[in-house]
Amino acid sequence: MQINSDNLDIVIRTNDYAIYNQGEVLTTPDGHEFSHSGNRLLQHILRELTFYNEFLDSNINCYSLYSYQKDFIEVGLGLLSRKFDEILEFDPFIRKKFRKDIPNIDKTKSAAFFSELDSGGQPLHFLYGGTAVISRVFNDFLYERMPKGYDPTEIDYREAAAIISNYYNSLSDAQKAGVNLLAKYHLSGIITPMFLVNLLITPSEYANAVFNLNLPQFVNSKNLSVYRELFENDSAEIPVLSKESPRRDFEKVKDEALSAVEYIVLLKQEVPGTPNLDKILKEGESYNTEFKSTFRMNLKSGKKDPNIEHASLKTIAAFLNSNGGVLLIGVKDNGEIEGIESDAFDNEDKFSLHFWNMVKSTMGQDISAFLQTNFEHRNDKTIFTVRCLQSTRPVFLKQSGFGEEFFIRVGPSSAKLDISEALQFINDRFG
Repeated sequence: MQINSDNLDIVIRTNDYAIYNQGEVLTTPDGHEFSHSGNRLLQHILRELTFYNEFLDSNINCYSLYSYQKDFIEVGLGLLSRKFDEILEFDPFIRKKFRKDIPNIDKTKSAAFFSELDSGGQPLHFLYGGTAVISRVFNDFLYERMPKGYDPTEIDYREAAAIISNYYNSLSDAQKAGVNLLAKYHLSGIITPMFLVNLLITPSEYANAVFNLNLPQFVNSKNLSVYRELFENDSAEIPVLSKESPRRDFEKVKDEALSAVEYIVLLKQEVPGTPNLDKILKEGESYNTEFKSTFRMNLKSGKKDPNIEHASLKTIAAFLNSNGGVLLIGVKDNGEIEGIESDAFDNEDKFSLHFWNMVKSTMGQDISAFLQTNFEHRNDKTIFTVRCLQSTRPVFLKQSGFGEEFFIRVGPSSAKLDISEALQFINDRFG
């Protein structure tokens, strides 16, 4: 897959965000849109497409995880949905606990191998750390799910398999995508990746276990070809901790495990739902809520006024630079509805067009990805709601006649920072 990142952009739509490629929505190999109700995941995928373009299809990353979730998991074609029982029987921890056919790691040979690595340091932490942690987690996992009073030493494979299957089926589609791809590319079974996507183990512990447990048991083993066939990936190799580049090999597996965790976290983030307008009007202005009677009309003079526009724009910039918030245009400071009809636009479309032109010209085209707008109607009057997410970059307001300014939220109002304050804030927030 090759995509020119210069042609990509994130576009806000009526109910979600989407990645566009040359005017068309970017899709997975099977034609599912790259879209979501929040923009953090899409921003992350955009970074991947920018920096790792040609490697996305053959590695574990947010792009491949999203594609696998849409093309396989959500339509019931995931690898584990079709071969769960067979793959579980080959899981290293299942074989170690119930089949008793995985030998213990030969510490003498392993220590000799590690002593030859160009890594320095003491290998004992690596030798003993990986499997021990997950074995403890696995035992606790089974014990917590057995009937009360049941002797944990008496659990058999059939009972354990039922517990593991039920647990896997309770995972979100994003977590299932992570388990499937980690198992497929690392030949790591089900237990270890399943614990990772539930944050029961860390990416480093996952990578440690992949090398410690899987590698000694399967390399140069007749089981390897059978295992590959189960995962429908005959060309896949179990990650090898080589003497030439041990750090690189370990970091690659750890980074791919981290990508799976990132994907699950990012997918949970959503744009806040449509505000409960009545509740907001009742509660009044606050750190993350502000009211403006109009967008461009000075009600005292009855004329269009750039200062009125500046008041709304600086609020939006402050929300973006802080923790996000909601701006209601068409509402007086006391919560009384004025209605954007006072701005004297011909219709809502022209109001919206003017608003977005002002935002893009004063804060940048890309900032639209962090805003979502909507028209709300109350008592024959219209309120324009502007929902702002926290921006991933500093937002400067550059409105004609006002110079370049930087705003943040301080209590229920927007504060302008001078140069030194802005630089310190940017370093702390975005640095």
